[in-house]
Amino acid sequence: MIFKRLRYYTIIGILIVALVLGLAFGGSMATATDNIQPELPEQSLPTVPDDDTPDDDTEDNNDTTETMPVFKNAYKLWEYSYDIFKNGKGYYAIMSGQADATIGTQYMYSVYKRNGPVSNYSDNLEISYRKGTSSFLDSSVLITYTDKTGLSYRQSTTNYVFAESYVIDTAPTTFPYTKKFDWGERDVHDFLLNVTSKTSKLVYFDRTKDDYYEFKVTMNSDAVPSNYYNPVTGSPYVSHIPQESINISITFKISKVNGHLLSYVLDEYFEVVPAGILGVVGNQKTHNYITYTFYEMDKEQNIENPFTEFGF
Repeated sequence: MIFKRLRYYTIIGILIVALVLGLAFGGSMATATDNIQPELPEQSLPTVPDDDTPDDDTEDNNDTTETMPVFKNAYKLWEYSYDIFKNGKGYYAIMSGQADATIGTQYMYSVYKRNGPVSNYSDNLEISYRKGTSSFLDSSVLITYTDKTGLSYRQSTTNYVFAESYVIDTAPTTFPYTKKFDWGERDVHDFLLNVTSKTSKLVYFDRTKDDYYEFKVTMNSDAVPSNYYNPVTGSPYVSHIPQESINISITFKISKVNGHLLSYVLDEYFEVVPAGILGVVGNQKTHNYITYTFYEMDKEQNIENPFTEFGF
């Protein structure tokens, strides 16, 4: 199955550039800490409605009532859950996280709404807040809305309250949604990493919870696509990211009631090799910690155009 590609790497690219510049010209700055406790907003696990029932193709049948299969294999469970996510009616999710480096922390908080299967590449909304603890880091909101025809509208603003509200000051730019791929970007509403027993290692599979399964995998570094960190390596200040330095773990929570993906956590470490003369500072360690929580799955969303005041 294919694991979700995150737009936050454009943020990470800014962070890395600032990190390298800070180290090159700051002189006395300390080395980045390997293990930093993320300061994330408290979020509870979504409550699964009592009357939810799974879709088709379950393994067990009880006359007219279909029941959720019992899974003993974490990868089979992920295939089942990903299929619902990919081909369902829509979803609503919130992402929160941070990226840590020597010069500071970049906090991230995003709201995602989508209708229809991911393959439609239309009818979705993303609101991404960014707050940096240093003047080198970005503090703004990026709003991207794609209508039912596949036309996207995008604008950023610094007029906002983190994770609460924003004011759009100027008209958005417009472009066909699929053009994003010409820019080398990935769709934030789908997955990219291929999570299978051959591309990852199962750390644990907890089946003891009453309402949900939980399991954790670590990706094989050679199974991470070469373009996974393109938004970072696209910086002129970055030479490359050593493949062997990539360490990605993913923790999933999936409902036992209907197989819906409830949440997942990405915990990533990797090293950045600065380009050119900046290479004198040596490889820079980076830590990203991101949590996605899904509050509605396989359900059509009410998605409103945030740019109507500009005549769009």
